Amino acid sequence: MLFIVADNTMKKKAKVFDKLRGALRIAVPEGKNGLNDPGDETDMKTIEEQVGEFKAWLECEPLRKTTYIKMINQMDKYWEKLFADPILVHTSEGPVHIAPQRTNNILERLFRGEKRHGRKKSGTVSLNKMLKTILADTPLVRNL
Repeated sequence: MLFIVADNTMKKKAKVFDKLRGALRIAVPEGKNGLNDPGDETDMKTIEEQVGEFKAWLECEPLRKTTYIKMINQMDKYWEKLFADPILVHTSEGPVHIAPQRTNNILERLFRGEKRHGRKKSGTVSLNKMLKTILADTPLVRNL
């Protein structure tokens, strides 16, 4: 009986999480790329409106608001950074707009790729041994 209650709670939380992913347009639930999803080309104002609607939806029901109060507080704290305007950078090829990274998804993909490469190269599941070897070899490389 306890497992059924926990399962229902987990399903409800998964639906809320899917709703948030849909609003942020990252790793969308209907996408096939999972965590490697780069998102889509939705403009920042639209995303901000959708996340605002999501936040209002969280706050409209008292039980939901108390359950997700930490998420709501984080959204309030980082709202300006989450939806910052692109930065204009002047380069030799002309002006370029750079959008600030809203998540660490790019770095996570990089490290996941490096980890996969290390596992294929060494043939082991754990990279612990390889990392220790790299650290031990660092002084030798610096002397070259």
